[in-house]
Formats: sequence, structure tokens, C-alpha cells
Amino acid sequence: MAKHIILLLTTLFSFVHSTFALYDPSGPVPLLNPRTFNEKIRNSNHASIVEFFAPWSSRLPGNHLLTIRCGHCKNLAPAYTKAAEHMAGIFTFAAVDCDDQANKGLCQEFDIKGFPTLKFMKPYGGKVDAQGMCGFGRGSCG
Repeated sequence: MAKHIILLLTTLFSFVHSTFALYDPSGPVPLLNPRTFNEKIRNSNHASIVEFFAPWSSRLPGNHLLTIRCGHCKNLAPAYTKAAEHMAGIFTFAAVDCDDQANKGLCQEFDIKGFPTLKFMKPYGGKVDAQGMCGFGRGSCG
């Protein structure tokens, strides 16, 4: 009987976890880890918008994952996905799960304090002086 209950709970929690995924793996918003962040964002020549989110996962007995989504993150996901579809080729849209242990360093690096957080990232290859940086942001310093 206990084995049947564990099997039922495992199936239920797997269903709940996959059902509430914020972004479709084959959709326009890829989930990034440190390696793919470097490939798709840092080493890119395109401007990017990156969402840092937290699903606030919990481990249950038997090491099963139960995910309860951040309400603000869940509410942003459809609009973020739609924007990613409409802006494809202009901006790279991506997301980072800050609850994933592998991504903790990225979330700390970008000083993520609340969820969701959107960061606009633009490649910079200009001069490292005031005029170069102002031109990058606004057009001129004065």
C-alpha cells in the first residue's frame, strides 16, 4: 500500500512540476545556465533581455520536487513570451531560474534581490572613456 501511495505522489508531483513550467523548452524564451548564458548573452553581438525568476521549489520525502511558482513570475511569463515572439531577431529573450543551484552564481553576479527581475544587456565594444560610454547609452555626454 505504501508503495502505491509513493508512486501516486511521485506521478502527481511530476505532473504538477511539468504543468507549471514557466517557459516551454521549445519556445522563444530559452532557460539559461552559466554555460548557455555565456554562449547566448555574454558572447552575443545582440542586445538581450534576461528575466531572473524563482519558482521556489521544495523537496519532499523521497527527494521529489514540488514547485510553487512566484505569482509575479507566473503573471509575467505570457507577456514575456509574447514579446519574445514579436521581437525575435531584434532582441534575444532568455530566462534564468535563480532557484536552480547551478544558477546561484549568475543571480548573485547580477545582484538579483526580487523576482522577477528583468535585465537589459547590450554588447559594448566602444572606447572605455566617458564619451564612448555616453555614446553607447544616449548618444553624447554633453
